[in-house]
Amino acid sequence: MMQKNDPDFPKVYIDIDGYSSKRPESRKRTSSSEPRESRRGGGRRNSRGSSEAGESNPHEAVLRQQAIDAAKEVRRWGEPVTLPEMNAHDRRIVHITLEKEADLTTESTGEGSRKSVVIALKK
Repeated sequence: MMQKNDPDFPKVYIDIDGYSSKRPESRKRTSSSEPRESRRGGGRRNSRGSSEAGESNPHEAVLRQQAIDAAKEVRRWGEPVTLPEMNAHDRRIVHITLEKEADLTTESTGEGSRKSVVIALKK
């Protein structure tokens, strides 16, 4: 709105709680002149969600680390840990990250498209 009436007005960006810096590069605004494939990350993905070239999405890396940290907490205290609500793709990353942990179980709980993942010890 500020720039609408005065094109020389400086651009203003608001970054609340580091949101812009935490967003993966592929999701930040890109030039529409780039080919669609390069804007979307391009390369094929393997079953773990990362690209075959070994590149990793920073957002996915944060989710994987969050899952690993929660698993450590579950093992230490023996109590289930509930992660914040997230979309299906993010929940899948958590489930895949912990699927080979023999002593843990993961379960999505909640209603709608945004559910939480509960990490607990197997009984």
